[in-house]
Amino acid sequence: MSKLDKKSQPNDMFAFQRSYPDADFDWKGWCKALIDARLDQQLAQERDASGCSVNTGNWTLQGPGNIGGRVNTLAVKPGDENTVLAGFSAGGIFKTTDGGINWYPVFDEHLELSIGDIIFDPSNPSVVYAGTGDPNMPSIVFNGNGIFKSTDAGETWNYLGLGEQGIISKIQIDPSNPQNLYAATMGNPHKRDNERGIYKSSDGGQNWQQVLFVSNQAGASDLVINPANPQILYASFWDRIRTGTESVIYGPHARVYKTTDGGQNWTQLGGGLPTGTMGRTGLTISAQNPDKVYAVFIDSLSTPGGLFKTTDGGATWNPVNIAALEDKCGDFGWYFGKIALHPDDDEEIYFHAIILWRKAANAANWMIASGGHADSHDLVILPSGRRYWANDGGVYRREPNQTLWVRCKNLPTTQFYHTTYNPHTPDVYWGGAQDNGIKKGNAADLNNWANVYPADGFRCGFHPTDPNTYWVEIQNGTLAKTTDGGVTWAAGQSCLGTTDRCNWDTPFFISSHNPDIHYAATYRAMISPGGGGWSPISDDLTDGIIFGPRFHTVSCLNESPVLAAKLYAGTTDGNVWRREPTSGWVNITAGLPERYVTSVHGSPTLSNRIFVTHSGFRDDEYIPHIHRSDNNGQVWTDISGNLPEVPVNDMLVLPGHADSVLFAATDAGVYFTRNGGTAWSRLGGNMPFVPAFDLELNPVRKELMAATYARGLWTFPLDSVFVQQNAAVVNLAGAIKTETGVGVGNVSLGTQNSAPDGNFVMPNTPGCQTIALAPGRNDNPLNGVSTFDLVLIRKQLLNMDVRNKRMCSLR
Repeated sequence: MSKLDKKSQPNDMFAFQRSYPDADFDWKGWCKALIDARLDQQLAQERDASGCSVNTGNWTLQGPGNIGGRVNTLAVKPGDENTVLAGFSAGGIFKTTDGGINWYPVFDEHLELSIGDIIFDPSNPSVVYAGTGDPNMPSIVFNGNGIFKSTDAGETWNYLGLGEQGIISKIQIDPSNPQNLYAATMGNPHKRDNERGIYKSSDGGQNWQQVLFVSNQAGASDLVINPANPQILYASFWDRIRTGTESVIYGPHARVYKTTDGGQNWTQLGGGLPTGTMGRTGLTISAQNPDKVYAVFIDSLSTPGGLFKTTDGGATWNPVNIAALEDKCGDFGWYFGKIALHPDDDEEIYFHAIILWRKAANAANWMIASGGHADSHDLVILPSGRRYWANDGGVYRREPNQTLWVRCKNLPTTQFYHTTYNPHTPDVYWGGAQDNGIKKGNAADLNNWANVYPADGFRCGFHPTDPNTYWVEIQNGTLAKTTDGGVTWAAGQSCLGTTDRCNWDTPFFISSHNPDIHYAATYRAMISPGGGGWSPISDDLTDGIIFGPRFHTVSCLNESPVLAAKLYAGTTDGNVWRREPTSGWVNITAGLPERYVTSVHGSPTLSNRIFVTHSGFRDDEYIPHIHRSDNNGQVWTDISGNLPEVPVNDMLVLPGHADSVLFAATDAGVYFTRNGGTAWSRLGGNMPFVPAFDLELNPVRKELMAATYARGLWTFPLDSVFVQQNAAVVNLAGAIKTETGVGVGNVSLGTQNSAPDGNFVMPNTPGCQTIALAPGRNDNPLNGVSTFDLVLIRKQLLNMDVRNKRMCSLR
């Protein structure tokens, strides 16, 4: 696999899961579904305020705070070097007011938590703008949702517009008139349209006008403004489209444009700039001499294609030697394509690549300028000499008298694929993270999570009796084993050491019935004695190669908790299979949607009961995302209930409750049901609306573990799911005495008497739900209820005569 494919694939998987079998991902519809989920949560919070809480528990963020995630942009408040806003690729905006020691989220109430650019108003440091979406575009599902404005230095935000223009790559403010705003937009990467290019607002963002459009597949990747004459701006463009079946990373529109009249007219610049097919472009402008501008081009091979400098406002351009940087982008240069200048010396150039590079003024050579996590994206150099640096591992800081960069902590923004319960250390949580390998730690030591294994991390497997023996998995089914607690490792090859096609997130687990048996899957199910060498135990479980190899692999594999060697498999192309211990594989797909299968689980109670979850989304199509079968997959029942119509990524069936208590990891967080799927509610009140990818049970601590793909690893106390709500109270007219009892749904009250004031208390009855009351009497004329009493009760229950009746009901 090429480095380009490696960098692209995890995020291709995200969009592919949600679009298959369609070519494009319905981003607008997906956003609408998330908005609906948020509205439902707001209604639930209103019920909470009235005493009708669905559950009273909150999640605990276990961390990590010291690993971070990808930061696209940094903005420092003018005049205050300790106040910084960091925009993450998926985790929203975090703010610090003490120079990066402590951070807190300030954007969580908004829909799109992918941030492309942040800029403070130079004339008013309390005003700041943020553009949403991911300009680096491996995370293709994280499209933009417009520009937001804050008037309190980033504490609160209001929407300004450009929600249809997709990813916002750069915002510029006219320093002489802050009502004039400019936005470079890449557009919606999932489709070709004309809603992209440069936009301008002359009224502070209330209204926007497109002032430069180049192509329906090319967006504006960068934009700079002349600080001395803000009527002059330079814009650069990039051909970029990314659907489930197409990836455009270069094209004929990679050009630089200039305006001298505030955007009314634009001129394509030449004078030595590339004229052929190129990739991503980036710009930077001198603070001392605004006629000096630099432009970087990534070529069609995704390597640095050229760095050019003009000193006459773009009339002529001369190349800057970057031959030493030819291989510094790892053949995925489109992921970078950005440059910066020292604010006090416009000959000191910084080049963002896998690491940050620097060429000093009058120097011939490029030097490494950073030491820390890989993949550089932004750099801020302040008047004091302090620097903040953004990369795929978070935010780093360096003081003028320091030689080393120090990673900022308290930034829980790690993108986890999976978490795995370790029976030997139940208080320590393990997870596999995008770009950050396998990590372990907990909230008690939030900022000291430990590195276990590098690369892109996925699952772990722990030997049940030997705490020093365990397996870790990284991308494309590459396994590594340790027998000395992680001191040394024996590493395998990708795709389980086979030539099979396999999933980026290859299924792998150790049998709970026999720890000497390991299971995994490529496009077929595999077995291994103790993880040493793999053998197939199935034929091809997919539809074969129709759309391409990555479209047809096994996406999930599991074993029945109650019957050893009974296996279940799901595929990326919508197939579900069952294998009995003594017979072959049976296709049980009939009755299920043709969508990406995200998980298949056997019941912990009944050997014939199976649960299946699906991804996939279309706004104009109802897709049931959770099914149950009670007869080994012959007949399926949709148990999605009132779940939000967003993809479900995993589920967990809580043992010991007759399969009635279920949890679902969705793109809108975690949901649960106590009645087998009839009614679902969002779990807890404090997890942000971010995708939850994986759920696991910690039986010792009685916790649910959730791996989120933006905000770290969380746990929830399962006892809170069963907190008894307040007893329901119904006020009935008059003093009623009865000896016959009253039926409340499935709850029998037995013989009860009302209080003298007419209040009838129903003890041990769950509140906050709709309950039907039916008055009645037997043939005993001395039962204390007259016909007139029954008439009054009936009128009240039918809302014909309301007498202080009080009842909470679920929506």
